[in-house]
Order: sequence, then structure tokens, then C-alpha cells
Amino acid sequence: MFRKYYKFLSIFLTLVFCVIFLPIATEAIEPDERLEYDIKKFAMTVGSATFIYKGDVEIEGETAIFMQVTAQGFQFYDRENIYLDSQTLLPLVVKRELDIFGKEETIIEKYDQKTGKVVISGRKQDQGEEESTVIKHEHTIDNIYGFIYRYRKQGAFVKNETISIQLPTKKVIMKFVGEETIKWQGEKIKTDYVEDVDKNIKIWFSQDEQRIPYKINGAIGFGKTSMVLKKDSKVNP
Repeated sequence: MFRKYYKFLSIFLTLVFCVIFLPIATEAIEPDERLEYDIKKFAMTVGSATFIYKGDVEIEGETAIFMQVTAQGFQFYDRENIYLDSQTLLPLVVKRELDIFGKEETIIEKYDQKTGKVVISGRKQDQGEEESTVIKHEHTIDNIYGFIYRYRKQGAFVKNETISIQLPTKKVIMKFVGEETIKWQGEKIKTDYVEDVDKNIKIWFSQDEQRIPYKINGAIGFGKTSMVLKKDSKVNP
């Protein structure tokens, strides 16, 4: 009896010690983090991209995490204002501003994650009428940049970890491959490498708690391009 009591007391005191004395993990991604990238194709810089994390905002009566991704190059501009559910980190609303070869368009994506539905509404500058499309899937629907944010915060980063994500128009299965050394800004650095099983999307994350994406392949919708992190990006300013 006493042996059981002391065993219970030992476990209890250990838990109390952990709660009181162990350091609490800090937020790896803070508001106003700004990541700037060169967009490269065939080793040539063809554009730039910026990821900005703004933190909590209110949208349509719900608390959301607001992030903005802007990509631009020759005759190409794409800005995504992305609002993620503060609990699930899945998209609630995505507002896009596009300008491709001088044709401007505004697109709004509204997600209903409970029913696996997204309503996509678009209006081109030279056309007055708004067009809407409804896409429905069996499960929740994701956004590629939202996935990157969520994986930075919640990913296990262990070998053979597999995450299935349903984008509006295709399903993607991401897999943690392992450690990979890459050349970045004239240096050799160790990264944690994740790719989709079709090898179209590839992401190289830093190995510290911030999990900064040093390089992202296949996320931008024009050609086979890479986003390579600039050295002067403001991480947790």
C-alpha cells in the first residue's frame, strides 16, 4: 500500500515540478514577421514575394489569423489576404488581387469547413458581372500558404510524417523526407525537407523553433519557380 502511495506521490511531484519549473514554449511566429523572397527560375531572379504575418483580427464575426502573401514578376501580380481560423488554422476567407498581363481580377474565397465547401467569387476589371463557383469536398479545404503556416507551428518534423491536404482544385499529400543540406545565399545550411508525393511542391524549413521556409518550390501559380529567402528578412521583429 505504502509503495503505491509513494509511487503516486513521486509522479505527482514530478508533474508539479514540470509545470512550475520547466520553461514555457514561446510563440515561434510573432505578428509582423516579414519574410522576403526572390522568385527564381533557371537560377535567374524573375520576381519577388513577401509573406507578412499580422496576427489576430476579426472577420465576419470570427477571430482569425491574418497573413498576406504577395508575389510579383514581369506582367504578374498576385496578392492573397488570407484569414485562418484561430483554432484550426484552416482558411475562413481568402481575398485575392490578380493582375496578369494587364488583366486585373478580384477573387474572394469563402470557406465552410464544416461542410467542406468553398464559394469562389470573381470579378474582372473589364467585366461588370460577378461569377461564382462552388467547390465541395468530403473533408476540410486548405490553402497552400495556410498549410505552410500551420506546419511551422504544429508539424512534428519526423521521418515519414504524412499530411494530406485538400486544396480547392486538387489533393496534395505532403511528406516529411528528412534533413537536407542546401546552398543558401552562398552558405551551406542544414534544413528539414518536406515535399508532396508528386514532387511538385517542395519546402525546406530551418531546424530551429521558428521553422523558417528557406526555399519553396511550386507554390506560385506561374511556371516552375522557386522562392528563395532573402538574407534581410525580418523574423520576429
